[in-house]
Amino acid sequence: MRPEPELRGARRDGLMSWFSAVEPTEDTTTIVLIPGLAVARYLLPAARCLATCSAGPTVLVSPPGFAGSPMICDATVPSHTKALLDWIQRSIPGRVLCVGHSTGCLLAAGVAAGLGPRCVMLAAVSPVFDPGRSSWPQLGYRFLADGRFESPVMFAVQAGEWARGGRGVMPFLRSCRSADLAAMIDRAAAPTLIVRSEKDSLSRYEWACELASRPAPDQRVMVTAPEPGHAFVYRRPAQLAQALRTGSAALGVTSLWKSDEST
Repeated sequence: MRPEPELRGARRDGLMSWFSAVEPTEDTTTIVLIPGLAVARYLLPAARCLATCSAGPTVLVSPPGFAGSPMICDATVPSHTKALLDWIQRSIPGRVLCVGHSTGCLLAAGVAAGLGPRCVMLAAVSPVFDPGRSSWPQLGYRFLADGRFESPVMFAVQAGEWARGGRGVMPFLRSCRSADLAAMIDRAAAPTLIVRSEKDSLSRYEWACELASRPAPDQRVMVTAPEPGHAFVYRRPAQLAQALRTGSAALGVTSLWKSDEST
């Protein structure tokens, strides 16, 4: 197995991002990772892992106002979606595989819709918010319940990012709660993969199955990662990579990955 590559982190075209060594071109398919609520660095292990096994570039980008990106728009799902879509249009030529984690699923779905045929696949990893279980008390309880699976090191990193997100965190969270992920995925009209961990207190199994089985013009599938926890991608990034490989194969999306022999 090759050592995981380093990613180049810097503000590029206005947003904080981490690029793999392979630069996007018109002929490549770039994996674009969009992180969860007001954080980004917890996805660096996943980005490094994907950069190792992807046939094209891998990019982790932080939405406006969070994790090193300047606040260039309102802290709402529509504004963040537009900012990310504009950034991708400026910074990433060629095809795109949109991967959102947690609240990033909402942004990834909106970006996929805006990219149209340039988006070869949408992956919603640990999606939120289940309309039937998204009251504030339910969210608080489920966040605490999920904490038993998560890494204290990850929480320490995220605490600093949440603090720096300041007054933008709660308005963005409220906007996420009112957004309809199912409808946003429908509008994306791209082959869609739903990824849920074995035990995810914030992403109910039945709801994830519903997202994967809704009538759609393009095929949808769901893959379950064996590692428990909403943020399994931090502790077991290889399980995310495997879920994406399995899902893309089931969806017939080809030429995304290096051969097993080369990885």
